[in-house]
Amino acid sequence: MASGMVGTSDLDSRESPEETEHFSFQGLRQFVGYGFITAWVFFFFDSNVLFLTPQPHISLLDLHALSSLTTGLVPLLLIAGSSHLSPLNPRRELHFVAGLACAAGTCLISLASLDVIPGWLTTLGFVLGGTGAAWIQIAWDELFATHSTTNAALCMGIASVAGYLLYLTVSLLPQGIAVASVILLPIVSALSLRPSRSPYLAMGTVLGDAWRLFARAKPWRLIMLVFIVEFAYGALRTLSTPDSTSGLDLMGWTLGTGSLTLAVIGDVALALFAKRVKTSIAFYVAIPFIAITAISAAQMGATGNPIVFLIAYAGINLVYLMVWLLFIELVTSRGIPALIAFGCLRAAWFLGAFSGQLAGLVLIDQPLTVVFIILLLLIVAALLLSGDGSFALKGIEVPLSGQSTLATRVQSLASAHGLSPRETDVLQIWASGHQSSYIEERLHISKNTVKTHLSHIYLKTGAENREELLNLLERHA
Repeated sequence: MASGMVGTSDLDSRESPEETEHFSFQGLRQFVGYGFITAWVFFFFDSNVLFLTPQPHISLLDLHALSSLTTGLVPLLLIAGSSHLSPLNPRRELHFVAGLACAAGTCLISLASLDVIPGWLTTLGFVLGGTGAAWIQIAWDELFATHSTTNAALCMGIASVAGYLLYLTVSLLPQGIAVASVILLPIVSALSLRPSRSPYLAMGTVLGDAWRLFARAKPWRLIMLVFIVEFAYGALRTLSTPDSTSGLDLMGWTLGTGSLTLAVIGDVALALFAKRVKTSIAFYVAIPFIAITAISAAQMGATGNPIVFLIAYAGINLVYLMVWLLFIELVTSRGIPALIAFGCLRAAWFLGAFSGQLAGLVLIDQPLTVVFIILLLLIVAALLLSGDGSFALKGIEVPLSGQSTLATRVQSLASAHGLSPRETDVLQIWASGHQSSYIEERLHISKNTVKTHLSHIYLKTGAENREELLNLLERHA
């Protein structure tokens, strides 16, 4: 396997077998707002609740394909649009703007369904919603990346399940009240997305350096894997979902939330037992399962029960969530900017779905052809997983011009102020946003030892607090 590749082994071997990582519920309240955006995404991308009156002339699949395209392109534009890549998480005022964009899109869709405003504004509504959703989701991803993979999985799982329950609760309300609630969901999520105090989320990176770091990690096979399974999702959706604003009842979407809940629970379980069970099992189970589901969907057609599509969605989301955890490990262990990592991952997710939806719509009368394409791509996915089963070699250090990564800044600061090797290790983890309890677990040292090392770091650097330490690291860019 080529040196520097990131992949499924990263979760399996991220720590020594003897190390035990304890879950912590501290900070779980940070992620309550993630449940609100999760519920909104269900309403916006996968539901017909926003249409207050049936609109038989509107192609719901076309509009959802448009929203997938928008949400997939926005992360790439955010990355390409700046020569100095800065995280989204600290920009709180723009979170609110993104939340307003989602709310405005929701309003336009609902008002257009009542013929209060021109029908073409429905399209604008989906574009606005997709744009705002991309920003908010990546900002949340960045916040998750300030935690260990196990804690991130647990917090994301709890917040996601809460979001699914919120979706079901709002769906049971009278439609007018439900729509008003949906309008508020992204705003509440944006307001609850507080900037992290993690130093690495406050530092920018030169775009060229960020791309070189990302390319050296070689995550392309994982990105292609996400693209392929999401292509399957988009294509299966055209086969199994009625193309109507009133064609799918609450029971169908209830099954959908149930299937995603199972995927999240499976994801958290795999994160818990990653040291004892190969996380690649998730991929090897999900891919043939999706293939069997695709064949069944071809036999049932769009007039059949959407249960088949929704069950497949559980497997598809399990693949995505496992790759998401691998990308958190990539960000925290390699110093790669979270924006470029999660931006590319979100782009693969939504552009894969769009490509599948487009293929399904073009070949709407040829379901067997669609299934053949899905099976062919799943074979490619299986080949991506073949080989020695590891995808990666760890511990690669990448020398870059500008010394813009967190690791090089820490090393520069440590050299300038005479920090010991152990103090440098503590500073590296401390500067990544982790708490002292995580440093204890990671370095196998006591709580008092951590306090002693931190005291020495502050004394040698002259910093009074974490904020001043951040400023020192920034000056060592």
